[in-house]
Amino acid sequence: MASPPLFQGREFYIPPGTMGRAHARGLIQAHGGTIATFANGMPTQTVLMDRHKIEHRSRWVLAIEYIEDCVREGRILEFESYMGDAEWSPADVNMPRLPTQTGRKMYTDVERGAMLAFVDERQGPGSSAMSRKFWEIAAAHNVTSHSASSMHEHYRKQLVRKLPSEKKALIELYEASPAFNASRPPLAQLPLAAVAPVVAAARRPSPPARTTPPAVIDVVTPPQKKPRSTDANDDDHLPVQSKSPSPVVVVEELDDTESEDGADENPDEEDDDDDDDIEVVQSPPRRAAPVATERSPLMRPIRTVASDAQVDRMMEQLKTSTGMPHNICAHALFCASGNPRTARLYLLGEMPPDCWTADEDTWIMRHFGDLSEALGEDAVKTQIRHVVQKEQGKLMRSPTVQMVFERLRFLQGKHS
Repeated sequence: MASPPLFQGREFYIPPGTMGRAHARGLIQAHGGTIATFANGMPTQTVLMDRHKIEHRSRWVLAIEYIEDCVREGRILEFESYMGDAEWSPADVNMPRLPTQTGRKMYTDVERGAMLAFVDERQGPGSSAMSRKFWEIAAAHNVTSHSASSMHEHYRKQLVRKLPSEKKALIELYEASPAFNASRPPLAQLPLAAVAPVVAAARRPSPPARTTPPAVIDVVTPPQKKPRSTDANDDDHLPVQSKSPSPVVVVEELDDTESEDGADENPDEEDDDDDDDIEVVQSPPRRAAPVATERSPLMRPIRTVASDAQVDRMMEQLKTSTGMPHNICAHALFCASGNPRTARLYLLGEMPPDCWTADEDTWIMRHFGDLSEALGEDAVKTQIRHVVQKEQGKLMRSPTVQMVFERLRFLQGKHS
């Protein structure tokens, strides 16, 4: 009975750039083995690399000459002598380090957990599609020691395919590692200044109540009350009463001839007829209501199209306050619909509710992109409310109708 092929049931992965890669692939396939297109981190897969590129000893990462030696001997050889020249690392027993597709760097489970934790913190659990801009932000925050392109490919081809339970285990491993505590330094303990005790000041005694009214100077004695006349002209001589408790101002009324002339020629001379002097109670003029020349703080801000100079100013402010490069600041400003405050929070590691992802933009344009801008705001919001209520369970978050409406107007302005 013929013996089974030498590598039957075994899977190998050879990173691009490995010396003798094509020769080893031919030997493996000729003897019943299979070639994987990427490293999956499973114990059923063996990674073959150049000996000088192996950073840690692991039974799952062997030198590439292992294949040729096995074929020459006609049997599966022991793998200890092909595990590289580095010393044994206790960490490799529990979490083996696997290379990326380039074969130059390998990810640890702690780094995978850091990437998954960063995704959950920025985009929420369950996010699948990540753009390269997102991983450029991750590289700027030093999530791992790998480049943005490497993290993007590793997440897209490996981490996104893991089960939720596997992702949760990786995140818990990362949070229990020293790298998690190092990424969140403790708050500085500032010295507390000595505060003098507060002593209540003694209350000042109240001034004594006045027993006599103050002296009144140059007050004209009011005349006797005249009988009410039905003549319309007599209405000018009636006292004017104010309902509000205002100070009393005593004035002298001009006679009819002087009123018709418009002014008294000798205002310094006193009128001999004291009977015509009356007391007129005048109330101070009411303060007019302020004219709404500016928008009230309670009014919703008016969104306008920013000029090129305004956009350049916002970009400079974002780069100065966050230290991020120009392309990342531009991406954050687009996700925030042009709001610099929201973009700054996004760059500082937060996820404001009015910040949008590429998947959410696609969902908005698919459902509402065909709505004409000529439709009224109420008609568009009615359609948005209907779709949001219908797909409530399918969305990763629950945006308000106003948020979706403002994002739609922003995207329509971009595509116009």
